[in-house]
Amino acid sequence: MVGVVKTTKVRSLGEAPRAMIFTAFSQQPSTVFHVVARARGNDALLVTQMLSTIREMDPALMVIQAKTMERHLAIMLLPARLGATAFAIFAGLALVLATIGVYGVVRYAVARRSREVAIRMAVGADATGVVRLLMREGLVLVIGGAGAGLVLAALAARGLQSLLFGVGMIDPVSFLGGPLLLIATGALAAFLPARRVSRIDPASALRAE
Repeated sequence: MVGVVKTTKVRSLGEAPRAMIFTAFSQQPSTVFHVVARARGNDALLVTQMLSTIREMDPALMVIQAKTMERHLAIMLLPARLGATAFAIFAGLALVLATIGVYGVVRYAVARRSREVAIRMAVGADATGVVRLLMREGLVLVIGGAGAGLVLAALAARGLQSLLFGVGMIDPVSFLGGPLLLIATGALAAFLPARRVSRIDPASALRAE
């Protein structure tokens, strides 16, 4: 008697699925074997009942380990979960530093153009148009950097795919949330100094320069 089943993972969740067959214990007896049962309701209670039944069948039989599948998978996934937690912490710190860096660079790049803004306004440019121009030029750099970052992230995701279980290689939340946050930060960093510069009297700005 042989039971053919689907391909499955035996040693770890990271391995490739392998072919599997079930044979009757009478055909291939072994001193070491596993008993797997599906429960409805309280899994922990079923484990206790199974241990009692096994001891009644053969008191000399040694049970080395008895646990639910949830606990078994939790132990197997512990290294991956610890690694994912560490990655998440470092990724959060990197995002905070990137946000601060983008805000500082864009704000400085816009603020240092006060003389150019004064000249534009002196020849007839309106404040709204100046703000729009500075914001557009500031956002071009941020959007370009976000696009390059998405490409690099997609390449890095391939290397991390073996560490992911139940999660796709391309996570929409991560791949959209980070760039959108940086773009919003760049827009704010460009808008605030652009609005301040556009309110300066052109003559005063030119005399200051």
